[in-house]
Amino acid sequence: MVRVLKQTLQYAPWLVLFASLVGYLGEYSRWFDHFSSFRVQYCFLGLILAIWQLRRKQWALTALSLAVFLGNAWLIEDWLFQSKAASQNKADFKVYHANVLFKNHDYSLVTQQIREEKPDFFFFF
Repeated sequence: MVRVLKQTLQYAPWLVLFASLVGYLGEYSRWFDHFSSFRVQYCFLGLILAIWQLRRKQWALTALSLAVFLGNAWLIEDWLFQSKAASQNKADFKVYHANVLFKNHDYSLVTQQIREEKPDFFFFF
């Protein structure tokens, strides 16, 4: 079992690199587009694999894992290091959403909430 795990970890950087590259083909197929949603996971998996292979002194696989880590970190750096000032801006657009059961014919509570909240947009489901 340990031997199988070690062999799997030798192929893992190649698999993560393949998944990272397939994510760029999202414009050709929606199935490929799913691979582009896991950039953060690829980044941290590349880092973990680099540390693992560095400890085992597998220099070529360490370099590959670091390349996977750095390539994906470059793609997600804006998301990781987003400034707090930009995220604290409040929007002036107010949305009201209500999930109303079709059997409920007493609409007074919902209409009262809409009048109090004064939303810019409301949606009933």
